Formats: sequence, structure tokens, C-alpha cells
Amino acid sequence: MALTQCVDCGKGLSPTATDCNNCNSKDPFGVRRGEQKAQITLVLLLLGMIALTYLAHHFGVLVI
Repeated sequence: MALTQCVDCGKGLSPTATDCNNCNSKDPFGVRRGEQKAQITLVLLLLGMIALTYLAHHFGVLVI
């Protein structure tokens, strides 16, 4: 089985490892970080859309 590197320290780990023995990272492959980044991006996108809708309505471009 090929080893995968920890994103924090670079040590080779088994792909089934849940934490890194070298640096004690609880997310050695960055999976949870990727999920959190996607959630933050989605929230910011929705907030931006709400802000644009408000501004369009405020300036008369969008009449509801």
C-alpha cells in the first residue's frame, strides 16, 4: 500500500490513518479543512447574493 503524506509535516502515512504520529495532526490529509473551506465559500457566496439583491432593489434596478 502506498503512503500518503501528512499536509502539516510531510511524513508518510497510511491512507487509512486518522491522525499523524509525528505532528499529532487530527486532519493529516486536509479533508476536514477542505469541507470547512467549501462551507465558508458557500456562506460568503450567499451573503454576496443577498447584498447584491438588496443594493439592486435600493437603487431601483430591481423592483419587487
